Amino acid sequence: MTSYLVRVDKAGPSRARDEHATVELSTQGRDRNVLIEPDSYVAATLSELPPRLRDLYVIAGALYAADARISRGGIRDAFNDLWRRNLVLCLRVHDIAFWQRAEVFQALQSTIECLTGDTVSFEFELNASAPAGKAPLLPMDLVPQRLRESDVVVLLSGGLDSLAASLEARSEGKRPLLVSHRPAPVIRARQENVVRLLRAHDAGWSFPHISVLLNAVKGHRPSEFSQRSRAFLFSSLAAIATHLCGAREIRLCDNGVVSLNLPPSGQCIGTTLSRSTHPAFLRHLETFLRLVLEDASLKVTNTLIFRTKREVVQMVSRLGKPDMIQETVSCAHTEGKTRGQPHCGTCTQCIDRRFATIAAGVAEHDLVGRYEADIFTTPLKDGQDRTHAENYVRFAQELGTYDNASAFAVARLPDLTLALPDSGLDEYIQSVYELLQRHQADVHRVLEVMVRAHASDIARGSLSPHCLLSILGAVGAAPGPQRAFVTRLGDILVDSIPAAFRSQKPTSEAQMQDVGEAALRAAGERLTREAPQTPFGTVSVRPDFSRELPGEHSLYVEFKLVKHRRDVGRTHGQIAQDLVQYPAECWILFVVYDPTSAIRDPVAFSNEFAIRRERVVVRVIR
Repeated sequence: MTSYLVRVDKAGPSRARDEHATVELSTQGRDRNVLIEPDSYVAATLSELPPRLRDLYVIAGALYAADARISRGGIRDAFNDLWRRNLVLCLRVHDIAFWQRAEVFQALQSTIECLTGDTVSFEFELNASAPAGKAPLLPMDLVPQRLRESDVVVLLSGGLDSLAASLEARSEGKRPLLVSHRPAPVIRARQENVVRLLRAHDAGWSFPHISVLLNAVKGHRPSEFSQRSRAFLFSSLAAIATHLCGAREIRLCDNGVVSLNLPPSGQCIGTTLSRSTHPAFLRHLETFLRLVLEDASLKVTNTLIFRTKREVVQMVSRLGKPDMIQETVSCAHTEGKTRGQPHCGTCTQCIDRRFATIAAGVAEHDLVGRYEADIFTTPLKDGQDRTHAENYVRFAQELGTYDNASAFAVARLPDLTLALPDSGLDEYIQSVYELLQRHQADVHRVLEVMVRAHASDIARGSLSPHCLLSILGAVGAAPGPQRAFVTRLGDILVDSIPAAFRSQKPTSEAQMQDVGEAALRAAGERLTREAPQTPFGTVSVRPDFSRELPGEHSLYVEFKLVKHRRDVGRTHGQIAQDLVQYPAECWILFVVYDPTSAIRDPVAFSNEFAIRRERVVVRVIR
């Protein structure tokens, strides 16, 4: 463990103790190297901050800055020997009597140590000067009306989970005040875009938004990117907002799989896994903030704790609109990302998001083109990219081996200990078990869908051996004879239809059927056209083509023509209807000819139906 003395604006001893290195943080003057300005909060809210809350702002900002400047060892520290650090923060505070109270000091220390895994202590000095900020001192009655009317503070990162939490609060009839932290100006646009979506969707509330710029390493790149202390900074900003509006609840929300963050492998120990919304951290935080705000009724909650990421995505679709999904950003790597491609595709947040939107059947609102890498088919670099992907899937595979909550608890109790409540242990473990079983079922279902979607590439051996589907052994597993036959028919039509209509596009699906039938006959495949009639309720349906397959299963083939963008919705509805009308045990091959590329994301379009039903193949041809 390495030890550091962190001096904020020259507070503390002028020379470090023998065992400590010194880190100097300067918030003022020419030597300023961090951007920690309580008056930026004042300017954003037109509300003066009481001395204690100014102190909280500086404490949280200084911890965040020190965290970013002091390395945890990096990738070369294979055994994480340098992960934990011993930090002594020296800084000046206005309400020194409060911060030196034993119960306050202990609550502050235990909250931060639970979150970061570091050993942290503080040395406070009196800041006798009045706040010397740019904003004038303002009476509290100038707090804007929209803030005073808020009754819950929701932390808004700009991702899917915080959007879902905001929508959920409104569905409960609450009036959320949204609070954000941005380490750089570019992040503000992403957060405000989500706020605009909320306001456009729900005219009944203004969704007041406080976004605070606080930069840990002004003018420089951080030395440490894990930023485990950021959740404390985020929560401190929320606590200040709670004081301003009089609310008694702070919602710091992530889906339950991320919040519990069980180790996917033996390499992941302690706070190498983030605890930003972990139940233990939230309990410590609630105790600490009740002391700061002198409000024993304050609640710090995560309302998504027993929801999977797929269920969060479905919440956004149900409580808001599916097209909101595309406007959120979940990636852990914001630097260098563009508006068109805001996601790297290979960090744990991107992987979880991609699996969830496919599992929820809304992949058309989370286009693969907005990711720098397709987690399923892009070659993964050795190191973190590959490790993240393998751990994500293998964790789900492990979860699938537990037959009941008792077996799960026996195997994973050491990892769950911190999260367990003081009472109701059996019910809590059962809820966690059911949550993780839903998660693993989602992961496996998506993998099955992606294998089917890329069955042709798998059969041809054209996938990179370094992509996720190959790494997990999908390439080595030959598809069954029925799927292989359906895939072969689809390949014939993919090759023949565009060639036949190269000079003149078809005007009807009947023309497509004629070309398709000729191509199949030339390949030695004969299918029955316009038969058989299949009863459905009081009517009957008839496929474009059919054929009996080995194993007493029927294959139905349907041709769809998309001539204009307005045809996409109609075609989508027709396929959805066919899935209901045809027998569950049959195979269905949908051949969708889209010569004008009206379907924005063919893979997402196909996967939406493949995930609904196992024996369905959708081939979009261009």
